Amino acid sequence: MTSGARSRLQTLTVRLTPEEKRRFVELAASHGLSESALALVAIHAALAPGGAEALHIPTVRPRVPATDRITIRLRPGDGAALDARAAQRGVKASTYLAALVRAHLGASPILTADELHTVKQAVVVLAGVGRVLSRIARSGAQGSPLPAEVRQALAQDPLCPRHRGAAQQ
Repeated sequence: MTSGARSRLQTLTVRLTPEEKRRFVELAASHGLSESALALVAIHAALAPGGAEALHIPTVRPRVPATDRITIRLRPGDGAALDARAAQRGVKASTYLAALVRAHLGASPILTADELHTVKQAVVVLAGVGRVLSRIARSGAQGSPLPAEVRQALAQDPLCPRHRGAAQQ
């Protein structure tokens, strides 16, 4: 192919998650292809007669823009609070309100990616606390003293000053 013919070809850019990228690289390597060559094979397969059906490509309904509008009046100070909440989430106030209404109507919580990450971290911490409490309960039920690492943790915890003496036993 001449450089003139190459310049007339179109390009396509896609964005993948790191996991998708890793898997795609592995798939290409397993077939002895470059990533570009594998992508071109997939495109040709999709464009072949019956290719979309064979690949089970879902038909996506066109996105319908929001047309329902509502006007609300806020109490003094609520506008500033709304702006602050929206800014915390990095969205416009109208986007935040729309998400709030959709969540309320659909009974699904509004959590940003950061908030969801925080909730997941809290679940991990609480699971750890549950394991420690379970060990303490088992030790108490068996009449044995607290495990050394639990005594040490209690001794170092500034929120448990009454356990400092017990931990030194």
